[in-house]
Amino acid sequence: MSVIDPGPLFSPSVDVLDETRAVQRQLLGVDVAMLSRETAVALVPPLRDVLHLHLRLYHQHDAPLISDGEYDALFHALVALETRHPDLASADSPTQRVGAAALDGFQKATHAAPMLSLGNAFGEGDLRAWYERAVRGLDGVAPALVAELKMDGLAMALTYENGRLVRAATRGNGTVGEDVTRNVATIPDVPLRLHGANVQAWMEVRGEVVEETEEGAVAHINVLSAKYMNRPDYYAGNEAQRGKEQRVTYKIEVQHVNTSR
Repeated sequence: MSVIDPGPLFSPSVDVLDETRAVQRQLLGVDVAMLSRETAVALVPPLRDVLHLHLRLYHQHDAPLISDGEYDALFHALVALETRHPDLASADSPTQRVGAAALDGFQKATHAAPMLSLGNAFGEGDLRAWYERAVRGLDGVAPALVAELKMDGLAMALTYENGRLVRAATRGNGTVGEDVTRNVATIPDVPLRLHGANVQAWMEVRGEVVEETEEGAVAHINVLSAKYMNRPDYYAGNEAQRGKEQRVTYKIEVQHVNTSR
């Protein structure tokens, strides 16, 4: 029996296989389209939760516990139940990632705090000057530094309320961006719902949406614009033509987490 801890930010330790087998037993030999509403109401939440668990294990931890066939069977059972009982479908259901049409026009989204670009440093002198300014701003406290490669992608702000993704917005002019929630929800690396004891009532996660080829190279998509955002294949990980045919997936590199408006 496997106990998986997908990480303190997103989920507590859970016995994934035990929960999965319990749901599979309820579905064994059953035509879900013929289930009573009472049974459907009881079955949809645990089925949805199990699919969320396996999505995180597969896409965020590269540690799948069940076969693709088993996942597909659970997924199609949820589709059937939500189709028969549309009021049981939720915005954070795993079914909303697949087949959801991307939006052609975007609503404006005002940022809770200005979404600024990173500053540049072209040499050691620039870096030292920046660090000295930072120390002065921290009343003399000299923090340790961590350096990492900057992912040059599409800046994105994800807003969560009580653990649910309610908005994804581009930087725009830094004050007002575009609401691209429907499009970003197709990126498997973006959780539609957060789990765990530390989930905040409100939280904003800022980072960069980047494209990763199957060779592992991150492509620069800093020039990504609305004409790409409204192509379903571009955010669904399908075949995309970029010089040559490659399978691409999308992920978000987190740069900042804010829990106060």
